[in-house]
Amino acid sequence: MFLILTTVAILLTPGYDMAGQFLSELGVGGLAAHIFNLGLIITGISFTLFFLSVRAPLDETKVGLIGRILGVDSSVALIGVGAFPLTQPMLHIIFAFAFFALTGASILLLSIYLFLKLQFKILSLVGLGVVIIDIIFGFACCGQLGPIMQKITVLGFGAWIMILNLAILRKQDT
Repeated sequence: MFLILTTVAILLTPGYDMAGQFLSELGVGGLAAHIFNLGLIITGISFTLFFLSVRAPLDETKVGLIGRILGVDSSVALIGVGAFPLTQPMLHIIFAFAFFALTGASILLLSIYLFLKLQFKILSLVGLGVVIIDIIFGFACCGQLGPIMQKITVLGFGAWIMILNLAILRKQDT
């Protein structure tokens, strides 16, 4: 849903520069802003429901439980990013920072848990790669590569969470 609504917002925003502008700039002004912010809120709600529902495999250890709780917190922060766009800069920056920091921490802990407990070695290594990208974005966010690194980080977060969801569903079927 996030990708679809973000793509629509990009198409409705003449002159939006994928390499030079942050995603949050889509959340300001006009119909595109409403579509983009709605996409953030819907995605945040979806991820919140996911992290609340995967108790069984993840709550077996403290690392898994804390990773899942941080996932819920990061999802709520994503809702805050959509609810408080750049027109409210202080709240937007707080929620955006929380989203990137909490999602990275959640993926790190869940990757450790997956490596040690559930035997999802490849997924856990991919998760560590996503966390490294998140850390690089944290350092590069104010430079020329910031907008590109943000998009790579967001896509990595979403892809990793979707793959985790599929892996857990597949494991529960066996």
